[in-house]
Amino acid sequence: MKHGLPTQYEENGRGIVFKDTALMKHLLKNGTRLTPEPAYPSFRVSYDTKKGKCLHWLSCFLITSKGKAVGFFGIDIPPGRELSPDEVHLLGSLGNYLGGAIENTQLMETIRLHRQELRKLTGKLFQTQEEERRRIARELHDEAGQALTAIQLGLDQMEEHVPAGNHRLEEEIREIRKMILQTSSEIRRLSYHLHPTLLVDLGLGPALNLYFKEIRKRSNMGIDFHMVGFDHRLDAETETILYRFSQEALTNTLKHAGANHFRLSIIKSYPKIIFLAEDDGDGFDGRFAGGDQQSLGLLGMRERANLLGGTFQLRSKQGEGTRIRIEIPLGEVPGDA
Repeated sequence: MKHGLPTQYEENGRGIVFKDTALMKHLLKNGTRLTPEPAYPSFRVSYDTKKGKCLHWLSCFLITSKGKAVGFFGIDIPPGRELSPDEVHLLGSLGNYLGGAIENTQLMETIRLHRQELRKLTGKLFQTQEEERRRIARELHDEAGQALTAIQLGLDQMEEHVPAGNHRLEEEIREIRKMILQTSSEIRRLSYHLHPTLLVDLGLGPALNLYFKEIRKRSNMGIDFHMVGFDHRLDAETETILYRFSQEALTNTLKHAGANHFRLSIIKSYPKIIFLAEDDGDGFDGRFAGGDQQSLGLLGMRERANLLGGTFQLRSKQGEGTRIRIEIPLGEVPGDA
């Protein structure tokens, strides 16, 4: 690439000309290794026009990185002006600094591209995870449900052939029926936990209300839940992610916080959605340990928020509870005020 040449050379020129052709071959040869120097000697370069004239010989200095020439820069010095040794040394050193800057820029660009690729892979992972949850939930509901129904029918037939007065066998059949009912109820609970059909059918609010209702039955925790500013449903992906945020926040509170109260607010405040979860539990030092389930869940929430272009904030202190605030951009929907 060439930058800073006069327009007529950019449009009409044929190429760069080195005054020392041997030097040109040495510099442009692939794989040439240079001995590290504080400053390399200058050389003369011009730009060849269509007429074969070389005008404006420039005093040039190498741009180097890791022992290789990655370019050079030229200065048009007026006739009769000689550079002092200090100036030559300064310009030569500048070439080394520029080489380091170019190398760092290339590394930063590589890191940026890798981060983009990682974000794509992470997004695909979350998508695959949701699809797998949906598949398992369907199989639990269909396959296990059908198997339990078949067992129930078998018990009905068996009960018809139980001799009159065999109370022990009748009692055993009743116990088996109770076990079937409990198992069926647990399967429905697991299936809904994996993929809540109500979320698809009715939306985020009803799905979370039912989820919290089930949690209240199985725990003594007080749960406050509010959705503010929603006059219509969000897109399916955002609803699913907010539902998973809610599940993870409450699961962490139940398992780790020792809290008596959990509060969740989901607020539509254009141009963003604010997710705010708080508890009055034991709290922790606010750092992610990386190995325990709580940290993995919080890291997953942060990564999902980042994938949506949002922010994740965690505030927690020993004995002062935990507060999670997530903000994600809200795309404008036709009809929005």
